[in-house]
Amino acid sequence: MDLTGGDTQDIDFDDLTSPTLSDVQRQVLNFTESRPVELDIDRMLAEAIDQAGADDLDDTDGFGDRLAAHVAAIDGDTGLTQLTRGTLRQRVIRLLRNRLSLTDLIKRYPEIESIPIEKPFIVVGMPRSGTTHLVNLIAADPRRRALPYWESQEPIPAAARAPTSSE
Repeated sequence: MDLTGGDTQDIDFDDLTSPTLSDVQRQVLNFTESRPVELDIDRMLAEAIDQAGADDLDDTDGFGDRLAAHVAAIDGDTGLTQLTRGTLRQRVIRLLRNRLSLTDLIKRYPEIESIPIEKPFIVVGMPRSGTTHLVNLIAADPRRRALPYWESQEPIPAAARAPTSSE
């Protein structure tokens, strides 16, 4: 069953640094390159505030300076495609939204910071070294709670998307 609505073609990468693209791939790339991605911190913050429903970043730790340096590094990288810039822009907005949501959650429930976390498992390692398998092995133990990927990306549900008591 063809879910793409048309003919499918194998994608063959003969050279990862300069791949041979089909006409459709070239059209998509040209289209994305014709739409510049703005990396305006105030606009990204406004989007994050709108999504989080909170507006306090708690910049007592110099977060704003680090954010500005990060965005400037992305903006200054002339080798990025507009597609990559757009992806990084969305990542910055997600991280801002998470910080706004966390700051708001701690304001509403300050006792969260005093909850002890006893004997956490923290798995770190170089890429392709087996860390994912180790995490999956630990997660298979019913006495443990593993962090699902989606939760690492969205640790605090937005108010409008908060789980109900039946979930």
